[in-house]
Amino acid sequence: MAVWFANNRQPVGIDVDWPVYKVSRTRQGVLSRDRLFERVRATTLPTTGSDNAAVSRFECGYIDLGATKRGAGIQSGCAILYSSRKSDENQFARVEFVPAGDQVLTDPKWPLARLIAEGKTINTDTAEFANYVSQVKTPRTAPAPRSPTGKQP
Repeated sequence: MAVWFANNRQPVGIDVDWPVYKVSRTRQGVLSRDRLFERVRATTLPTTGSDNAAVSRFECGYIDLGATKRGAGIQSGCAILYSSRKSDENQFARVEFVPAGDQVLTDPKWPLARLIAEGKTINTDTAEFANYVSQVKTPRTAPAPRSPTGKQP
């Protein structure tokens, strides 16, 4: 369940997703704690300018990321929440989802899972990783209306 808030702290939207899961016939092993922490260190970093960011939550389980809506499977992973204050005193938080399986499944909508499944390790805070992230295309805008004379208003 997600609730969206406007800048004035008023709720403006809600999304509820109650997926129906089915039992998979495959089994996914999970990394040992030490290997999992190695993967987290190799693939995630706090954003630039937040050198004092610390992990404030580290939770593992099954990561969905909308997989059931697109017909993909879920897999084991961890949500890592970094938080801190930047040098300009603004508060900052960032969540990274890191696959925790010893054999990571390729997922076209989860770039980090796809890269690890391909045997690559790229930090999520690099320009190189940004090339792998699924970008949302901007909607096409309608052409500006023309006046009855055919000129742009």
